[in-house]
Amino acid sequence: MLADFRIIPIGKGTHLTPQIVEVMKLVEASKLHYAVNDMTTTVEGDWDSIMKLMKQCYQKVLETADRVALTITIDDRKDKVVHLGDKVKAVEQAIGKTLKK
Repeated sequence: MLADFRIIPIGKGTHLTPQIVEVMKLVEASKLHYAVNDMTTTVEGDWDSIMKLMKQCYQKVLETADRVALTITIDDRKDKVVHLGDKVKAVEQAIGKTLKK
């Protein structure tokens, strides 16, 4: 299962790096495979591990923010296990070249 998430502290101004650093410490400690980009983080794991991490991230941000917006998009398949990077590789193979990352 892949879960792409975005967590936004609300009520802390526009400089959010300190809160996101705390979230990323939790992601690192989870031992789940993950990938970070400018807008979201994607984690790979089972339902329980991912939901445990989402709750930890939510609770950590709520310690220092008045509100928290947490958006999670889950991709899970019954026919095969999906890993980080599989979708990008499939598109790169179909297009015949490496995409910018």
